Amino acid sequence: MGWQERLLNKNYTYVNKKKCLDLKEKVNLAAQIIFGYDQLREGQLEAVESYLSGKDTLVSLKTEGEKPFCYAICALLFEEITIVISLLKALMEDQKRVLIHFGIPCALIYANTTQGKIEQSKIFEEIALEFIKVIFVTPEKLCLNKELQYFINNMYNKKKYVL
Repeated sequence: MGWQERLLNKNYTYVNKKKCLDLKEKVNLAAQIIFGYDQLREGQLEAVESYLSGKDTLVSLKTEGEKPFCYAICALLFEEITIVISLLKALMEDQKRVLIHFGIPCALIYANTTQGKIEQSKIFEEIALEFIKVIFVTPEKLCLNKELQYFINNMYNKKKYVL
């Protein structure tokens, strides 16, 4: 069962329209339902709030699922695609496994000969169709690939991603 099925009950009708969940309540609810957290870890809510308020945000947390939670929540709660810049392909692979485990669609784009143009074209197509919620990209791929830069600029102009 994917994240949408776990988070949303399509048969449920909300009766009390006066009470909307605030950001903290949404983040806590998603943390419980999707990630199985009893409570958020230190720094996670602050990172998500800062990120979603449009501020430049540097998150320095343990790697054990704490940073992936921050950007995964942003990708789940809002329609934009989240782009994560990561230095290490191995770390990107680990974080991708974590997100896929929780049913969050994601993809890797890296500067390496093992990832061919056909595979990358398929990823771009899935992003354009909004199948992908989180994209991991290496800095060198971002800097050197004009096609990727154009694609990201196009997504930015359509207000379709957060970085």
